Amino acid sequence: MKRRLPNRAIFTFVFIIALISFVAYFASKYSVKVVVPTDVSLDELLFNAEHFSFLGEAEYPPDQGLANGIAYEDEKGIIHQVTYPDYDDSVRGYLLDLDSGSNVIKVFVWNSGSVTQAKETWERLYMIEGSVMTRERGRIKKAGYFYARIIRFGGKDETLLWQKDRWVVLVKSPAVLEKKTEEIILTGLFDPKVRS
Repeated sequence: MKRRLPNRAIFTFVFIIALISFVAYFASKYSVKVVVPTDVSLDELLFNAEHFSFLGEAEYPPDQGLANGIAYEDEKGIIHQVTYPDYDDSVRGYLLDLDSGSNVIKVFVWNSGSVTQAKETWERLYMIEGSVMTRERGRIKKAGYFYARIIRFGGKDETLLWQKDRWVVLVKSPAVLEKKTEEIILTGLFDPKVRS
């Protein structure tokens, strides 16, 4: 019996190391780098001119088909109505030309009063944007940021949604984006002068 004890201890040690390695690999694989503006006002917001050209203001709400919001029933049978956040001084909508191509994206940026309020806005937007039949819908919720990617059924458009600090950014593309283009949007949307 005494000879088997060291083998069990070695097995337990190796198992724990393998488990920690697997968890670390899994956590690093499912992370996304997202960038938001620094502490600037929405009026001072600048986009990265290397990739994006400003075309004008985007119509609000982001999806006209969901302008009346959505209804859902909770576990108690109570029906709740969820609508886009009100269009006020905390949000701006922009039409941007991506890489001087035919891809015009809509960008909506919220500058919330607090991180908690920004997370609530993100949750609300995710609920609405993800309510339509989707081909692909994924989200990542980490301590420092929330992120979601939604491709609707039929694969004709894509939505990127992220929250970091007091900022929430919603990007709607009329076409599914390539991975490289997604990375440019997530990390290079804003001018380096105003990036966090």
